[in-house]
This record gives sequence, C-alpha cells and structure tokens, in this order.
Amino acid sequence: MLKILYKDKEYCILTHANVQLEMTAGYGNNNIHWQSGGASAAEILAEIDPLIADKLVAVKFNAKVYPKNYFVTTDGELEALTIEDQQGYQICLNTVAFVVDKIMFESYPRYKRYQKTFNEHSCTLAYFNDEELTADDIKYLQDKAQEALKSNISWEIKILSEQESVQYYQRCGEWYLVQQILAQESDYPYKFLFWGEYGMQETMPICPECKIIGVVEIEQSHGFALDKKICILNLKIVFS
Repeated sequence: MLKILYKDKEYCILTHANVQLEMTAGYGNNNIHWQSGGASAAEILAEIDPLIADKLVAVKFNAKVYPKNYFVTTDGELEALTIEDQQGYQICLNTVAFVVDKIMFESYPRYKRYQKTFNEHSCTLAYFNDEELTADDIKYLQDKAQEALKSNISWEIKILSEQESVQYYQRCGEWYLVQQILAQESDYPYKFLFWGEYGMQETMPICPECKIIGVVEIEQSHGFALDKKICILNLKIVFS
C-alpha cells in the first residue's frame, strides 16, 4: 500500500509488481528486474483524479519530473503536469521535437544533428547542412509530424554504454554527437529513446500518448556553428 499526497490530501493506493529496465548494470544489454509494491503515476491519477488524468502529460513525484508512466514504489507527493503547465508544455514540445527529428533522420539524412534548445514558447532543432529546406519540405515535415502525433508514439528505452553510444552515432554519421559523447568521458551508461532505427538521448520526458498535442508549426532559419552553416527549425504548438 502506498501513501500518496495529492493536492494536500493523502490517498492510500493498492500496489502491484512491474518489470523495470535495469539502469545501473548491464551497460547496454538491457537487463530487466521486477519492481514490487508500486503503481504507475498514470494509474494513481486515474483513480484519484480521473478528469486530470485525461489531460496528463507527465508528473512530478517528490518535486522531480517523470514520464506519466513512472512506476511509484515509495510514499510521496504527486503532482500532475498538463499542457496548461509550463513544464507540461515543454514536455509536449520535446515530444514534437522527438517526432520531427525522427522524420529528419529518415527523410533528410544529410542533415546532421547539432543541438536542441528550448525557450518559453518554442523548441529549436539545429542541423549541419549547407542546403535550405524548401517550402514543400517544411510542409512535409509538418504534415508527417501531425500524422504521427494523432496516434501513440511507438518508442522504447535502451541503455547504452559510452562505446555503444559512440558506435550508434558513428553508424548514423552524427560526427558532432560522437564528439559530445567522447568529451564527457563518462563511465555511466546513457539513456536513449529509440523509435525504430532512430535514437535520441533522453534529456527530458516525452509524452507517450500524444493525441492531446495541438497543431505543429515549423519555421526555418539559418546560422553558423563551428564555422559551418546550420539549418534551424523552430517548433511551436498551437492549441485549439
């Protein structure tokens, strides 16, 4: 039984076992172990606040942000994050960035990833490439992203060692991301989100059920980084 504090009220939640990816051992072999005595944040909120559960993007548990399917195993304070919250909106943007970056990876492989940044209302994806995307290309990206966001994203978590991370980025020709991994000189494994052959390091949760996300708008601009031309895609979400 879990004791969950939600909106200043305490709830007792029945628990069950869960399969969990092993994070601290295995270095890429994706070991799993059983977690007992818990419940997912989404399950808990569906029970105690079903109206907010329908808008759920992610959660805070004991003040730390997690995906909404985070498996809670200890007593603590739970908070729902929706598209109406700034952090929830940022997670929606990160979900859109995940989808758009996958489309770029598959449809425009000559564009090599540089960085992803956020501000209050948008997210930017920057790529090394001398060529400009056409208006038709931008429309294609928007249409494909919108199509993907109408259904649940099929992604999985993989834990990769430094060597495996470098090997993956090398296979993809992502020379800058290889440099970034090597510069960190970390023995700790890296957490990736994979959707088919496309993979992205997880730096922020994404919303696995993204039907609640509104219309995606993409604007293109250009700049320079490391003495190379970069294509910058500015992503926004317009909610109806």
